[in-house]
Amino acid sequence: MSLSRNDKIAISAIVVILLGVNIVALFFHCEEKQITPSKVPVDSVGRLHRDRRDTAECRLFPFDPNTADSATFVSLGLRPKTAAIIIHYRNAGGFFRVPDDMAQIYTLSQKDFLRLKPYIRISPKFQRVSKRYQSSEKHKDTVAEQTFERPVYVSYKLQRGQTVDINIADSVMLQKIPGIGPYYARKIIRYRDRLGGFVSVSQIKEIQGLPADVEQWLSLSCCAIEKLKINHSTFGKLLRHPYLDYKQVVALFNFRKTHGDIHSFEDLKNCSEFSSSDFSRLKPYIDFSE
Repeated sequence: MSLSRNDKIAISAIVVILLGVNIVALFFHCEEKQITPSKVPVDSVGRLHRDRRDTAECRLFPFDPNTADSATFVSLGLRPKTAAIIIHYRNAGGFFRVPDDMAQIYTLSQKDFLRLKPYIRISPKFQRVSKRYQSSEKHKDTVAEQTFERPVYVSYKLQRGQTVDINIADSVMLQKIPGIGPYYARKIIRYRDRLGGFVSVSQIKEIQGLPADVEQWLSLSCCAIEKLKINHSTFGKLLRHPYLDYKQVVALFNFRKTHGDIHSFEDLKNCSEFSSSDFSRLKPYIDFSE
């Protein structure tokens, strides 16, 4: 049966309408699929909240802030940055003598400090060993309806007028000097060993990083100096001395090779590598014996 022109137009219109409906339906279906991924940030926020809750509820256990490593601090719920700052503080010579000292770490929040404080265990070797005194002024803040007391600083350091002998003091004695911790105490001892001993308290200024007023805490009663045998010492031993550089040691060896033993600084006066001030500094440390 043949269709009239009007019938063909009607059928075409119906087909167009059906296609339009299908396209609209497909469009809304795609929109629904696109909406689903948008929930991911919500889930991420949820995970973030869960992570924070897990941090707040992480398993706490006793620890010594003087010996714990970064992984231990992070497992206790601290940020890696805070853990790194604690390690850096210790490497620079700092240590914690009482639990409240840990509140000095500026990136450690008061809330985290109060959370960790009951679990801090300080080894006896880090605790103060001499007379303690407390600051008369106490500052208090309220944190989460709890009273937070700022750390009370107690000192085992030297009192005004007290000194240590720079040539015989060990690491523990040197740490009694205000501003000196284990790091700088070891640095002083290494420099003293390289010198062969101090002949003047003012030589302490040759060590970088020490407090400007460190000299007032030092005395010098023992001047048993270990001298360098300039005619017999090896290249490495001479180079190790703080007052000799590479070019000067080479000049000494060349002189010994060409002229034999060195008898005095007068023999070296024509060496351009040395100045009169170099001879003055070296004088207490050089042995010209053959």
